[in-house]
Amino acid sequence: MNIKELENTFHDIIIIGSGPASVSAALAISNRRILNLDIGIKGKENKTLDRNYIELRNQNKDLTQDLMGKELQSLNNVFKNYLNPKLKSPSFNFIIQDSDKHLPREEINFESIVSFSKGGLANAWGAGAYRFTEQEFSQFPFHYQDLLKAYDHISEHMGISGVTDDSLSEYFGDDQYLQPPLNIPDQAQAIANKYHDHYQYFEKNNIFIGRQRHAILSKDKNGRAAYKYNQNDFFKYPITGMYTPNDTLKDLNLRDNYFYQNNIKITSFKSFSNYVEVYGEDLSSGLPVKFKGNKLLLGMGCLNTTACVLRSSKNKKLPLLDNKISYIPFLNP
Repeated sequence: MNIKELENTFHDIIIIGSGPASVSAALAISNRRILNLDIGIKGKENKTLDRNYIELRNQNKDLTQDLMGKELQSLNNVFKNYLNPKLKSPSFNFIIQDSDKHLPREEINFESIVSFSKGGLANAWGAGAYRFTEQEFSQFPFHYQDLLKAYDHISEHMGISGVTDDSLSEYFGDDQYLQPPLNIPDQAQAIANKYHDHYQYFEKNNIFIGRQRHAILSKDKNGRAAYKYNQNDFFKYPITGMYTPNDTLKDLNLRDNYFYQNNIKITSFKSFSNYVEVYGEDLSSGLPVKFKGNKLLLGMGCLNTTACVLRSSKNKKLPLLDNKISYIPFLNP
């Protein structure tokens, strides 16, 4: 269907954005007509870095553009504000491409990262995949058991590697779909060995060390190749074996009732008694567009979703909530 046909069609559900929340919601809805609108800037596969750096250097390959970029993107933090190391590498820089253009913002003592790429910031996520536990759900308005089916569905779909029998397993939840764990480097294995040698001491002091769970394949699955240990993860896009929302989008595009349309910038919406209208711009033509549906799901990222809601409502202020994060330094003499 072309854009005009999509505008003239009434959709059961309209989803904005293509990040994890958007594609997971679409994946769970199998019997409804879904329109997925997105700016959807695409990354370009880097085939040069299919082997590790040492092998490539031994072949005398010139890797300047692959590692530094045509515009020296990898040196961003020397000349500009700090940027996540992966996001400034040439292959991953598309993730934040045109973010200032599509969402201008004034920041004081605060630096944000906004993505309009197909798959969103999850194109460069760390791939840590952990379930909430029953204890963590004690303060939630719904029960742990309510999400088990969804957890199982997503685990089987994404492909998660890890173990269920170490000191951290009880904090990550039970997962019957786990693939074998990824290999770990010698330094990490040395830490694990020392931990096991002195396990009682660490347990007494409530210190627990174990294997992470990653949405990275340790063996091939459904046409996706397992992870390659090439040590080029910060420079090669896409990372072989690592799940991103683009994997789900490929599956969704096989459905007759799912329609993905990129180059659409949604700016606002309006709710009526029995339907919702969504307004924006076709970036290919510069023309305004309007879509109608029964329900609307906004998955445009925290700041862009907030901006869209503010444009669409009379409210001038909305609370900004965030999850707390903790970092623990480790020294390995």
